[in-house]
Amino acid sequence: MKNGLVPKKPSQVYLDALTHNYTYNRDDGTVHNNKTLRVARGINGRGYMQVMVTLNGKQKALYAHHVIWFFEHGEWPSKQLDHIDGDKTNNHYSNLRECTQRENITFYCESVKSSSKYTGVHWHKARGKWEAKIIDASGKSVYLGLYKCEAAAAIAYQVALSKVKKGLPAR
Repeated sequence: MKNGLVPKKPSQVYLDALTHNYTYNRDDGTVHNNKTLRVARGINGRGYMQVMVTLNGKQKALYAHHVIWFFEHGEWPSKQLDHIDGDKTNNHYSNLRECTQRENITFYCESVKSSSKYTGVHWHKARGKWEAKIIDASGKSVYLGLYKCEAAAAIAYQVALSKVKKGLPAR
């Protein structure tokens, strides 16, 4: 998946190799190699589980959550997938949902501990102030400023969010 956008669909040849060489266990949300009977458990540097598909001696790494979506729905995801509980290794089909990049970032920010109770706001330790940021429609982070008051930073975020929802620039 380049630039964190829509997951690139593998060629049909790789999808055929995937369905031939792997089995999906719907009960526990795991993918098993049909030859070794082992669970595909590879984890990449970003903490996501991967399934390695080999075709003509070439290996292709596929995100396990995309593979499970494919097995469960019969099609490759057309949007980003969110792990509802925030756990990148919990690939059970009931823990996956399609979403936009903005929704995925918002869900992620809500699932991790933040220094602020407000979305889009965090404590900037070096400056000793509250910083507000938002992700615009193109997926880029937009700096909204530093504030002495946490609530003021939250208001700046909400104003920017209403602009972004209307298709306007955040700033």
